[in-house]
Amino acid sequence: MSWSFLLRRLLLAIPTLFGVAAIVFVLLRVVPGDPIAMLIGPGATDADIAALRRLYGLDESIAL
Repeated sequence: MSWSFLLRRLLLAIPTLFGVAAIVFVLLRVVPGDPIAMLIGPGATDADIAALRRLYGLDESIAL
């Protein structure tokens, strides 16, 4: 295996990782439903849900 091949593959991995991260981010924001409600279950109080939203940063707007 040559060094140029290895370097080229590593450089191609960087945009691939950013692309995958962007796709996952968009899918998590677009999918309907509340991820906290799915995580915590039906017996949660409003205070529990608000605390988890604050913990995971879901109560803040998206910084662009």
